Amino acid sequence: MKNQYLALVKREFWEHRQLWIAPVASAGFLVLMAIAGILFAPGRMRFDGISFDPTPPPVPHFSERMMLFATMGMASVILIASTVTVWIYLLDCLYAERKDRSILFWKSLPVSDRDTVLAKFGVAMLVAPAGVFLLQMVTNLLLTGLTSLAARQHPAWLEAWTFSAWLGAQAQFAGIIAVTLLWYAPVAAWFMLASVFARRAPLMFAVLPWAILTISERIVLGTANVWRFVGWRLSSTQSPVERFLSPGLWIGLAAAAGMLYMVIRLRRYRDDT
Repeated sequence: MKNQYLALVKREFWEHRQLWIAPVASAGFLVLMAIAGILFAPGRMRFDGISFDPTPPPVPHFSERMMLFATMGMASVILIASTVTVWIYLLDCLYAERKDRSILFWKSLPVSDRDTVLAKFGVAMLVAPAGVFLLQMVTNLLLTGLTSLAARQHPAWLEAWTFSAWLGAQAQFAGIIAVTLLWYAPVAAWFMLASVFARRAPLMFAVLPWAILTISERIVLGTANVWRFVGWRLSSTQSPVERFLSPGLWIGLAAAAGMLYMVIRLRRYRDDT
């Protein structure tokens, strides 16, 4: 069973190379920009408003600011690229295999629809995020090291950086990512449902029902509850702790499980032949 899921995960990264190419390219871009700054403008580079000069003005609580910016700011570039590619993958993963008829080959193998669907969902919501998290950790350390080289000596503000503080920031960031993934699990399951159901344009199938419901409710009832629900589910105004304790997260997980069951059943009979 373990080897089977491993093979299914490898298949997804082989067929959808953008899952690893996009975040790696984003990390490489950040590192190259940092190296270019060191080579061509070492005295004028700035980091969160702080100059890379050897003797910068004192900044209170810089360690906390640097941890927050380095962890959330630098990782955001990689996370944005990864998030876009994962959403595209979720919309395409079950639609593409029917479009190119590769589903006929995969169904000839002794692999159940349940295992295939769960592997695809796991790649999007577990394997890819874990890989991106490890990638941003390495990128974070590289960029921190490059900043220390920019002035050819350790600036005073860099002395405030500690490995324990960095690990604490990474642990907190991992918790934020975990809660965020749980929160958006029903959205991911809905995208997979659109992918397995739509004969063409899965993105339209994913968006159009909500647009129709929103417009119909507005015309008939004069309210906007559907729109507010969609905005609430897609918003990031709640803190991670509030999200984790919110009934909406657990109800959403139950809805995601139900939609995944529907995806498994639909894939069993949808090969477009």
